[in-house]
Amino acid sequence: LWGNLGEEQLSEAFGKRFAPGAAMRVAGADELLGRALWQPLGTPGAPLSLRCEALRSSLHEYLRIMSDHCGVSTELDEQEGAVRLHGPPEAQRSAVTDLVGLVGFYFPELGAAHSLPRCQWVGPAEE
Repeated sequence: LWGNLGEEQLSEAFGKRFAPGAAMRVAGADELLGRALWQPLGTPGAPLSLRCEALRSSLHEYLRIMSDHCGVSTELDEQEGAVRLHGPPEAQRSAVTDLVGLVGFYFPELGAAHSLPRCQWVGPAEE
C-alpha cells in the first residue's frame, strides 16, 4: 500500500488481498517519499544484457511508454534484471502493476501466475 489511502481504500485492500497469516511490510511515509524503488523483474536465465538486441530494445521502449503513462522515470539494470523507479509512491505503485504485465509478456515461460520478487526503496531522498 503506497501513498495516502483513505479508510475506504484501506478497508478494500485489506479485504481483498489479505488472508490469515499474510505478511505486510510497513514503513512511514517520510521514509519512502522521494526515494527510488528498486524492483527486480525475476527474469530467468542469462542476464538481460546477454539477450538479443531486439528484446532489449523493445523492453526499453516499453519502459519509456510506461514511464510516461505512470508518471515515473525508469532505469533498467540489464545486468541485475531490475528496474529503478523514480517518482511519487502512487506512481511507483502504478508502474509496478504494469511491470507484472511486462514480465509476463516478455517472459511467458514464467507462466500466468508469476509475481515480482520483493521490491525495496533505495538511496537518499531525491529533491
